[in-house]
Amino acid sequence: MAHYDFTKLFDFTALMEIQKKNIEALTKANDLAFEGFQAAGQRQAQMFSQIVGETSSIVKQITEETTPQKIAMRQAELVKKACEKSVTDWREIADIIGESGKEATGIIHARVNSSLTELKSALNKNDKVSVHKKAA
Repeated sequence: MAHYDFTKLFDFTALMEIQKKNIEALTKANDLAFEGFQAAGQRQAQMFSQIVGETSSIVKQITEETTPQKIAMRQAELVKKACEKSVTDWREIADIIGESGKEATGIIHARVNSSLTELKSALNKNDKVSVHKKAA
């Protein structure tokens, strides 16, 4: 069984450099995604703190009402405000996560395109070397 020298087929240095860049891009994309999730988590913690802080104010507002009808109206008003704020807050969280995901995806997409171009170039260089060797 004859041994074939695969180093003549490929520019392993160029291939290793391409892989190194791929790993760097994936690391950067991962870091961005992690930062986005971390920012979302921090924002959620802030929102929770606000809710806890507002709870005593809500209880006070309800207990200040004098009739059952006014209490019910105040509760309905406060529930409506809380729901609206909740939707706004969750949109904000979704935007934070979505933006970091979009950035991470952009990095990976750009790297895939560059990687394919670099790979094609590395393979073409070897083809040219092979052609020149055959011609000689």
